[in-house]
Amino acid sequence: MTTELKKLVIDRSKWLRSRLGKERVDGKLLNEWGKMCCLGFDCHYLHNVPRDNLAQRHEPCTYKLPCSLNKPDQQQAIRINDRGVGFKDIAEAEQERLIAELFLKNGVEVIFEGEK
Repeated sequence: MTTELKKLVIDRSKWLRSRLGKERVDGKLLNEWGKMCCLGFDCHYLHNVPRDNLAQRHEPCTYKLPCSLNKPDQQQAIRINDRGVGFKDIAEAEQERLIAELFLKNGVEVIFEGEK
């Protein structure tokens, strides 16, 4: 028996992440401009966490918010999303691939949409 993967669509225009060659952002689940990090998309769209519960927060496990990733994987997702130690100079496509792989090992297929 095969378990069906959950699907998570990340709209690049609403994705809060650090970009290659740009100033590093302090990723939040949801920032004041309505952008979400990869974990914010997961909490909101796959676990129905209201946007108000995501605002200005960083790590779902810290606030006991439901998330598809366990704590170590959440921390790894944050490092990739925010270009932390070991991920500062990776290409944008590599950033997306690594995030997608991390979610896939937790039963979630990530689809990135919109202009790069």
